[in-house]
Amino acid sequence: MSGGRESGEPGVGVLVCLGCHSKTCLNPSLLKVHENRWVVDPLGDVLNSHWPRSKQNRTETLLKSNDGLPLHFALVLCDGKTVIGGYSFAFVVHSPVTTPHPVGIENVLVSSQWRGRNYGTILLNHAQKTATEMGFDAIYLSTKDKHDFYAHHGFIDGPSVTITPSTTLASNSNVLTLLQNQQIHPEQPSVATSEAATAASTSIGSDPSSKITPCPPPAPPPPRLSTKSAEQKLYWMWKHL
Repeated sequence: MSGGRESGEPGVGVLVCLGCHSKTCLNPSLLKVHENRWVVDPLGDVLNSHWPRSKQNRTETLLKSNDGLPLHFALVLCDGKTVIGGYSFAFVVHSPVTTPHPVGIENVLVSSQWRGRNYGTILLNHAQKTATEMGFDAIYLSTKDKHDFYAHHGFIDGPSVTITPSTTLASNSNVLTLLQNQQIHPEQPSVATSEAATAASTSIGSDPSSKITPCPPPAPPPPRLSTKSAEQKLYWMWKHL
C-alpha cells in the first residue's frame, strides 16, 4: 500500500495522498482494469483483505474486465500509483422489478486505511454515472453492513436478484436477453417430458404387482451457527437511474 503519512515519524499519523499531500485526495481517478493492467495486483490485494480468495482466482476474475460486462474499476489516488479501492459491474440475469436494462454492482470497497474520507461516495457516484452512460436503467446490489449508506444515496430495499460476472453470458447476448426478458422458464417441464412422465405413471399404475418404494425423508438441516456473520442479514437494494 503506497501513500505517505502526515507525521514525519514512520508508522505514525494519518495516511495522506503522495500526489496532493492531502488526507483526502483532491483528484482521484477510476481506471478500467483492462486498460490499466498494472492495477490488477494492488486491487486484488485490497479486495482480498476484505473478501479472501486465492491470488490466482482473484487475478483471473479481474482480468476478465472488458468494455461490456463484467467491468472492473480501480480507485487510484492522484499520485498515479496508490490503489485504495474499486467496484465491479456484472449481469443481472433475472430482475423481479420491471426494468428492461438493469446492471449489478459488486465489490464496492475502500481499503480500511482510507475510509471515512468520502471515497465510498466517489465510487457510488461514478458507478451511477457510468451505468447511465452505458445505457442501464437500474442498479442492483446486496449488502450486509452498508444499508444506511446506500439508502442515503437513494437505494431502496427490494427482492433478491441473480447477479453474475459470467463470461459465458457475456459472450452470448441472446441467452442473456432471453433470461432478462423471462422467456426461458427452466422450471417448467417440456410437453415431451410431461407426456413421458404421464406414460410412466400410467404404466406403473396398470400393474398391480408394481410397488414404488418411498424415498427416505430428507436429513434435518444443520444447526444454525451462532456467529455474528451467520446472524447478519443480507439486504438486497436497487435504484432506478
